[in-house]
Amino acid sequence: NFKSKQYEIPSDLESALGKNRAILRPHLAVLLSFSKIFLKGIILEDKEFLQSEMAHNFLFRYFPKSFDTLYSDEVVSHPLKDEIIATMIGNKIINASGSSFIYDYSTLGHERFMVKIKSFLVLNSIISANDLRHEIYREDYSLTTKKQYELILNLESTLEFLVTWVLNHG
Repeated sequence: NFKSKQYEIPSDLESALGKNRAILRPHLAVLLSFSKIFLKGIILEDKEFLQSEMAHNFLFRYFPKSFDTLYSDEVVSHPLKDEIIATMIGNKIINASGSSFIYDYSTLGHERFMVKIKSFLVLNSIISANDLRHEIYREDYSLTTKKQYELILNLESTLEFLVTWVLNHG
């Protein structure tokens, strides 16, 4: 099973807090990195998922579009295929949801956590969250930063609610 000890986040939290007790940006960056590494490790354990069509879509997104038709056999047999897929998915999820996505791994266990990952990917696609994020980011200088953050937080909260619903109801 996944050896989460090797991916644990350093525990020196006091040095990570600023004057107002908020986590300092350099420590947030480290937290994001550890979260991505942790998620990648979990995904790499699920060989069946890595062979799925959903996972392979992330493999082809890694390479230029022209590779799809010209080098599809080479892409599918790439020696780092699984690592590329796991990295792409881990980055996608943590970039959208933040480090808090992994908070319930020990509670859910590996199998249910994989359901959480798959649910996020499917629901992200169903509600076209990538397109919505892009439209919100495209409104720089048209919308206030506060409004953009509010819209992004609403989108991510909706996605989190949907993923939780799937985990609780199947």
